[in-house]
Amino acid sequence: MGLRNLFRPNRARGAAGDLYRSLVSQSRSPQFYTSGGVADTLDGRFDLVALHVALVMTRLKSADPPLFDLSQSLFDEMVANFDVGLREAGVGDMGVGKRMKKLVQAYFGRAQAYEEAVRLSSDDTLMQVLERNLFRGQETAELDVVLRSMTDYVSRQYAHLLAQQDLDLAGGRVDFQPFKG
Repeated sequence: MGLRNLFRPNRARGAAGDLYRSLVSQSRSPQFYTSGGVADTLDGRFDLVALHVALVMTRLKSADPPLFDLSQSLFDEMVANFDVGLREAGVGDMGVGKRMKKLVQAYFGRAQAYEEAVRLSSDDTLMQVLERNLFRGQETAELDVVLRSMTDYVSRQYAHLLAQQDLDLAGGRVDFQPFKG
């Protein structure tokens, strides 16, 4: 790699920033926190971002050829935003590293589980993964209803992502369906 490549703008980085902003916007849709039953907390918001990043990353792997550079740049964008979020929340420099390690480990565990569930196309498996990760510890009368609703959303969303053009994704353009809780 020559020195001039080091200072050249990275297309994948720019596209990843656009993808990340789109999926964060989707993750912040109020319906997830009202009729969707996701806790409107830092944990709940993290879990929704992790879910959407995992769906997009799984889709990027299915591109022909797979968009690994974009996938890595999307992950890097997510990590950088988590770092900024922790610092804005008042976590000091000494604590950021330890918390970042936990967040990244949590993301990888969720991403692997989501990827396996959507690739299996098993609503039962996906429902179990969502209950364990997105609704962990919640015991409400409506849990079964919101789990079914969220399972339907994730299945529809993944199919919708698969239908999107590789070139659009490579250019940082992604389209999300609304959550119907």
